[in-house]
Amino acid sequence: MSGWDRRTFLATGAFGTAGLALDNKRALLGSAQKPWNAGAGRTLRKFRDPAPTVCRMCPAHCGVVAFRDGDRVVHVQGNPGAPTNQGGICVRALAGLERVYDAERQLHPLRRAGPRGSGEWTRISWEDALAELGRRLEGARGRSVLHLGEDELLVEDFRDELGWKEVLVDRPLPGRSGPGSGESWYGAPVLGAFAAQARGIFLFGLRPLDGRFLVPLARDVVRAREHGGSLYLFDSMGGSTGSLAEWHPVAPGTEAVVAYGLARLLLSWGAYDAARLRQGVADAPEALRAALEAYTPEAVQEAAGVPAAALVNLARAFSERKPALALAPHASPAAPAVALLNHLAGTVNQPGGVATARRPFFLKALRPSATPEAWWHRAASGAEAVPLYWAVEANPAYDVPGVAAAEALADPSRVAFLVAMDTHLTETASLADLFLPRATHFECWDLLEGCLPDGRPYLSLQQPVTRPASEPDKLRNPDTAHLDLFSPAPRALGQSRSMPDVLIALARARPEATFAFPTTRDYLFEVLRKSWGPGSLEALARRGIWVSGETRPPVAPQPVSLLSAIPAAVAPPPDSMFLLRYDPATLPRTYANTRWGREIAHRFEALLHPQAARHRGIRNGDTLSIRSSQGTVTATARIIQGIHPRVVALPDGFGHRAGGSVARAMPRPPGSPEKTYLVRRRDVLTNPLGLSAREVEPGEPIWWSKAGPGASANSLFPLRLDGGGLQEWGALPVEVRRA
Repeated sequence: MSGWDRRTFLATGAFGTAGLALDNKRALLGSAQKPWNAGAGRTLRKFRDPAPTVCRMCPAHCGVVAFRDGDRVVHVQGNPGAPTNQGGICVRALAGLERVYDAERQLHPLRRAGPRGSGEWTRISWEDALAELGRRLEGARGRSVLHLGEDELLVEDFRDELGWKEVLVDRPLPGRSGPGSGESWYGAPVLGAFAAQARGIFLFGLRPLDGRFLVPLARDVVRAREHGGSLYLFDSMGGSTGSLAEWHPVAPGTEAVVAYGLARLLLSWGAYDAARLRQGVADAPEALRAALEAYTPEAVQEAAGVPAAALVNLARAFSERKPALALAPHASPAAPAVALLNHLAGTVNQPGGVATARRPFFLKALRPSATPEAWWHRAASGAEAVPLYWAVEANPAYDVPGVAAAEALADPSRVAFLVAMDTHLTETASLADLFLPRATHFECWDLLEGCLPDGRPYLSLQQPVTRPASEPDKLRNPDTAHLDLFSPAPRALGQSRSMPDVLIALARARPEATFAFPTTRDYLFEVLRKSWGPGSLEALARRGIWVSGETRPPVAPQPVSLLSAIPAAVAPPPDSMFLLRYDPATLPRTYANTRWGREIAHRFEALLHPQAARHRGIRNGDTLSIRSSQGTVTATARIIQGIHPRVVALPDGFGHRAGGSVARAMPRPPGSPEKTYLVRRRDVLTNPLGLSAREVEPGEPIWWSKAGPGASANSLFPLRLDGGGLQEWGALPVEVRRA
């Protein structure tokens, strides 16, 4: 890979482990507080036996360091050398460790024994599971669907060999082509933003300090404010982001109106970078100005509620606080309007602006054929049965709006064979015909390639940090394979496997198999050896992260046309209440069966403005009924000031029907102490000779067990797609009243 210095790479990696151990030991000695898990063992220390890896609990892919006590991972901390999190860590990473040893985690392949969704299973071997899956894939060649929670190694390499017709990805990596990449508005996929260098950041319906997938952006926004940058938020909710910004509570769904109003003023004043606008936008400035004629300050005030004088001042701030940056969610009507503002500011691929893709990629990039919502929108008619649907850490039965996906997955005449690969029996996995236990990100190999907004590529090595049990424990376990009895290599709990290893096994079982590597590690060893020489994998494993010192130039963006995205008229929203779905500070829905994942938001509450509450006779704590065209849910009212009077907001991630007792807010059943570390251990005397045995006490109760699991906000939304095939989660008209 050009621009990567092997000598520096190997020299830097040689000191990775020692440096991590020393730094963490000093941090411990200088801390007056006890570690969070001081009660787990008298000999436990945070700095014991560190190993770097990658957190995969959200798309930020933060670098972490795992600390082991014997054969168990007991603590994780942020890797200070990771470019995305720079040593920071959030509760999701801690909950990822909790997921590894969850007592309700599924560790064996299962075949459905009763009707679909009955919960009747038969444990089978991996040999039987792979043989059946291989036969099904061959019989469904060219017609099967693979649905991934996020990018997976080797999927694109085996795409033709295993014969998937559709490959769906919930969270594709940034900088890759495909739905939601921003390519339609910038001429190349969006890689990220130079937010830390911006002096004026304008957020339209995007709250990076509130979301769960925006860790690097949130850090850069805070850093920009520390350096004197200004933050402006145009949203119907304020949240944590609004507390740090100049918040303008706009009418629901009118963020694009405000952005177009700002663009009209900039074009009218000539306050834009004409040269860079011509490079990025094929439309003439005069044509854009004519298309925005209706977006006057007075029209914006009537539709969105931003005073006309304030809009003029905001446009002046955008033109004067250079560099200026505008951001919005990809699946929102404000996305093209925000792109126009960035083109006018001339900050695309410039410091303080938006960065587009860099190439070439180190590994073969995954090419999703459609978004999951777009595929389910086409499949909702049920005109053709799907012979094989394979969900890998994806949960369409819960995630896809409405009930179309859940109903289809439960019907064998529409989905003939359903395979789920996950750590828990989620809503989708509970309907499966074949369940495959998936290894967590602490138990498998992967190579994650990224690129910082300034163009520096980096590699993150995800490696197993769990260790096999002791030899006596292996001998006592009847499921231990003979070759694993004395193997020192890390391995996953039970019989769980990684997705790349399963793909390798399927490919090598074919008569015409050409893949030469038996495991993912062997494949990564050869890939790195060919690029950098012998010892490359070991060097990267010691440090965990490698950031190149050289920058890659951006892919030359193609000029785009934005005229067709501009609505001809400014229409205020109807005079009704609107529902917004927001992300609380909790885990992604796939990993809901963790207590730490619900540490901050554990009650299902509907946020409401005092004015709206008074109008409807609602008090704090009342039970509300919220009805849309798709159905009705009930929630507890929480009255706050930081929301628009015409909005009711529900948190995402609640209303689980499966996935474990914690996900459903039920008391956790007792589990095997070998599968969970969230217990207290103590030595108990068993005889007068002083011999002792270890007694395991149950962990603390789940504090929200009385609150119940709430309801899923997804069930109120219909399947509605934007022009790029992404689900629109924007304002939805609803009826709100006391239940």
